[in-house]
Amino acid sequence: MIGNNLGTIMPDMMKTCTMLDEKTVNTTDNMFGVKVIYEPGAKFRAMLIKDQSPVMRVAEAQGVEERYTIVVERGLILKFGQVFRRDEDNAIFRVVSSITDSEAPDKSTVQIGAVTAKKWVLPT
Repeated sequence: MIGNNLGTIMPDMMKTCTMLDEKTVNTTDNMFGVKVIYEPGAKFRAMLIKDQSPVMRVAEAQGVEERYTIVVERGLILKFGQVFRRDEDNAIFRVVSSITDSEAPDKSTVQIGAVTAKKWVLPT
């Protein structure tokens, strides 16, 4: 859970999220045999910041998915391809970068890491 490493303002901006753990299950349709489902996993807190840059706005108008910067407390490892849900509105996100590229250094006073994610639709 979020500790005191984020200063005084950032915790107020954090939202509760739930990891969605990928699982394969057998199907009964006798066609493909296996399908992927996502089950709720661990809860965590994150700040989700939508990219509102002019370039991204043009890209969204042309069909590119919305992009978000996801800020979490340092030590929470979000991996490329990982899926999570923002609990307040059930929006689903998929991580499209690596947190190891953007973690705060050990000596930093604000211990955070960040990834890029896009809104996503769970497969049916």
